Amino acid sequence: MAEWLTAARYPTSLEAVKNAGREIARLVEASVAATEKTIALLAVILGDYPDFEFERAFVSGHVAKVRADPRIARILKRALPSPDRAGGAGAPAIGEIAARTAAFTTFE
Repeated sequence: MAEWLTAARYPTSLEAVKNAGREIARLVEASVAATEKTIALLAVILGDYPDFEFERAFVSGHVAKVRADPRIARILKRALPSPDRAGGAGAPAIGEIAARTAAFTTFE
């Protein structure tokens, strides 16, 4: 995961991935603001994990902005024809993607 994020221009150490996997490092639902940087990172995540249930990560009032972003809209259109994003088999649960939390929270 560290290599994958680093290759996607989100420098991440193996230690950061290990630390993010700890119980206390869980992503707090509805805590990520929709900014250019968080949406760009989400596009990277959805590029490999199109069923990732990102809506739970973002502040509820920001989800429409995220969905309206052309990068995200394009990925969602290819991934699921339905607007209901139920998360398919193999989609990482929000708790399983904790290493990406570190990348979200480093953007101010």
